[in-house]
Amino acid sequence: PIHIHVAEQVKEVEDCVAWSGKRPVEFLLANAKVDDRWCLIHATHMTEPETVAMARSGPTAGLCPITEANLGDGTFAAPLFVEHGGRFGVGSDSNVLIGLPDELRQLEYS
Repeated sequence: PIHIHVAEQVKEVEDCVAWSGKRPVEFLLANAKVDDRWCLIHATHMTEPETVAMARSGPTAGLCPITEANLGDGTFAAPLFVEHGGRFGVGSDSNVLIGLPDELRQLEYS
């Protein structure tokens, strides 16, 4: 399995575009065999085409809803991702609160 934090913050996306001409998830999908062995953590800042392409390539999205809410990073496009066959898991990212029920509640609020 391959586990990577990607597209978590806007600055990361901007830096990746400046360096490679591509957004982080777009770069990964173009340069690595991203499949069901991968877990892309956060993937918060994606375009609709990136979200659809990620879903279709097979990785799990690792969501950390409380972290995203606490840092103001944004919301993962879960409905679009799932609509195109994507799957996700929920984790804590060891932030301000660690508790699965709380993570799921925050995901629902998102």
